[in-house]
Order: sequence, then C-alpha cells, then structure tokens
Amino acid sequence: MSEHHKEHTHLEQEPVAKAQHFLQHNGKTILGVVVAIVVVVAGWIGYTQYIVKPKEDKAADAIVKVQGYFLMDSSNLVLNGDGQSKGALYIINNFGGTKTANLAKYYAGVSYLHL
Repeated sequence: MSEHHKEHTHLEQEPVAKAQHFLQHNGKTILGVVVAIVVVVAGWIGYTQYIVKPKEDKAADAIVKVQGYFLMDSSNLVLNGDGQSKGALYIINNFGGTKTANLAKYYAGVSYLHL
C-alpha cells in the first residue's frame, strides 16, 4: 500500500513540477506577452474613446444641414454647403473613417447624379 501511495503522489506532483519548470523558464516571455496584450487593448479603448468618438460627434453635428438640403433636392448645397454650414464634401475630407462620412459619401454620390 505504501508503494502504491508513493507512486500515486509522484504522479500527482509530476504535472505540477512540469508547470513550475515551464514558468521558471518562460515566465518573462509570458509576462511580456500579457503586458503587450494589455497595452494593445488599452490603446484601442483610448483611441476609440478619445479620437474616434469625438470625431464622430463633430461629423454628426456637421451633417444635419446636409441632410436637410438632401431632402430638399438641393444638390449644390448638399455638396458645398451654404456658407454658414459645411457640405458633404467637407465632411468627407475632414471626418473620413466615420460612419457619418460614409453617409456623406452617399449624399454626395446621389447629388452628383442629380447635377
């Protein structure tokens, strides 16, 4: 019985010893990978919150007049604005990569078809 107990204990400790050995030899690499992942995730969150979101909000404010002109079928005003408000071309050039800029591209395309 004693021999069986020693064998059983040895088998249970073997995976633990392997894991400890692995961590001793690869601990710095694993830590580096974990830190890199945290930095990338934090960078992505910061980028979306502090760059993309404000840009999207400004573009949404700028497209309000464009949408009104689009509904009135005023193609030139949709494209270039009215002097006080900017047109779709301005939104496309200054707020590229936003959903609002993509909508402005649609408005500009349809307006060019109507010219």
